[in-house]
Amino acid sequence: MSFGNPLGLLALLALPAIVVLHLLRRRRKERRVAGLFLFADEVRATPAGRTIEPLRRSASLWLELAAATVLALLIAEPQFGVRERPDHLVVVLDDSASMSGHTAKGAVRERAVDLVSRRVSEVGSGAVVSIVTTGARPDVLAGPRVPPSVALDALARWSPRRTSHDERPALGLALDLAGPKGRVLFVTDREVADPPSSIDVESVGEASDNVAIVSAIRETRGEKETIRLALRAYSLRPIDATARVSAIAGETVRELVSRPVRLDPAHPSEFSIELPRVELPLRIELSADALAVDSSVTLLPTPRRTVLLGWTLAADVADRLGLSRLARILPDVALERDASKATFLIAGDDAPPPIGGMRLVLSMPGTERDDWLGPFLRERRDPLLEGMTLEGVVWSAGRGDVAGRPLVFASEQVLLARDRTPDGTVVRWNVDPVRSTLLESADWPILMANLVEEVRRGLPGVVEPNVKVGDTMALRHGFDAVTAGSVRLVTPSGASVRLSGRRLAQWDAEEAGIHRLTGLASLDAAWSAAFVDSAESDLRRAATGSRPGSATGPPSDAAGRSDDVTLLGSTGVETRIGVVALLLLAAAVWWEGQRVGHRSGADSSRSRRP
Repeated sequence: MSFGNPLGLLALLALPAIVVLHLLRRRRKERRVAGLFLFADEVRATPAGRTIEPLRRSASLWLELAAATVLALLIAEPQFGVRERPDHLVVVLDDSASMSGHTAKGAVRERAVDLVSRRVSEVGSGAVVSIVTTGARPDVLAGPRVPPSVALDALARWSPRRTSHDERPALGLALDLAGPKGRVLFVTDREVADPPSSIDVESVGEASDNVAIVSAIRETRGEKETIRLALRAYSLRPIDATARVSAIAGETVRELVSRPVRLDPAHPSEFSIELPRVELPLRIELSADALAVDSSVTLLPTPRRTVLLGWTLAADVADRLGLSRLARILPDVALERDASKATFLIAGDDAPPPIGGMRLVLSMPGTERDDWLGPFLRERRDPLLEGMTLEGVVWSAGRGDVAGRPLVFASEQVLLARDRTPDGTVVRWNVDPVRSTLLESADWPILMANLVEEVRRGLPGVVEPNVKVGDTMALRHGFDAVTAGSVRLVTPSGASVRLSGRRLAQWDAEEAGIHRLTGLASLDAAWSAAFVDSAESDLRRAATGSRPGSATGPPSDAAGRSDDVTLLGSTGVETRIGVVALLLLAAAVWWEGQRVGHRSGADSSRSRRP
């Protein structure tokens, strides 16, 4: 015999407590007298307090001790039988998105749920179940070691959605949970290469044709937008499909474009769609096929982040640079007369940059000047120099050191350098704007556009609203600790994640759909994560099959129960017997108390008769 809850035996401490109470109980000897009026008042007075008296072995004492013993044993859960632990079924569910597909035989997920439900019902009510889902970090969906009814409730809420991953971490976790006497069942929609021999493998998939969106890009140029799509067919023959682009305004969905496409399985089909710029989410959908998650994507509009351009230069220098004209040409740039409010400040003196912005410093070190014709050495990987050639440019600059990371050299002289600070960026430009021809070349507006875009990327707000599952969602912010504590990221499945990071918050996009920030009315931030995974979209590798694993525990009969007496089954019978015994003892204690009280009352009434 063993105990499922050995600490319950501490309830046996009630036995000495009952004995002590009976030792302290005042018992008076019965004396028959003609009348109490024959005794003086001081003789009839009852002394205060209790004293220890000899233990009186009454029926009430034995019944109370027996009831306390039975109750303690019930709490300790005595267990009889050969086995020490109940049957344990560990189910591993393939949580990849292909398990949510719909084939000619129906929904793959429903077939998996039906199969697991049957296996759970077969183990019987005396067993325990654990459900594990696969992933780079396996999750325990139910358990560990919960009753079958609890496991089935968790199974009903299961929604496979992950990108392709290795199932071995989940199988290893399942084997650890099962131990030497448990069983492990792995349910997937593919053939499993060399699974552990002790694991039962059930494949519930079906090979099917499928089409998917492999790339969707939303580009904004002024008041025009371009949707660039790449679609692919996973089949043995070309597939005709329809691509639709719709604008979403709350609950209203308005179709903008519908285009038939013929998809060749040999290579992706790429095309673009031109649209007027709209500040609404755009949904791209393919006609229905075997897998829905890869046939639909929502592209959010790029947030308008206006760069406030200001300067403290002399008027003739500002005119020479053409700053007012550039502000009108460059998109989403506004002139800011108050230099203290500018996010992109151009100045002639070196000072800290605007918070989260940029300071472009026009200065020449030393007193001597050199006119450089080239060739110029450039840091080509830096986005500030993207598209610049500097061919035929005369660059007049001073001699001396320029602080920061060099971006453009002439011989050993630094002409342009960048310095990142905790508050923002300082770009130092070693140039004489009067003698240099850079301002008349095509490189000048390119440089200014690159500087503006660099400032825009550093402004507060969503860094990139459209990402892929597995990418990083980023938010630049300047929240204090109190405000940041109230902001949460809500995923498409409803999970809530805290905001972290002093100025840049980042989260991994683990599921497809819209992710939104909540908790701050003034902040409207959202990300759309698109599901792109060719390994999951290719359903031609799906299969149906079964491979039983080698037995790891005692043999089971047709009902899935062990031939030995199971732990929970025997405990159920003993518990019922114990409860009945406890109720009978409680009734006997009550009856004995009533009988003794009734007899004492009758004796008292007789003694008061004259």
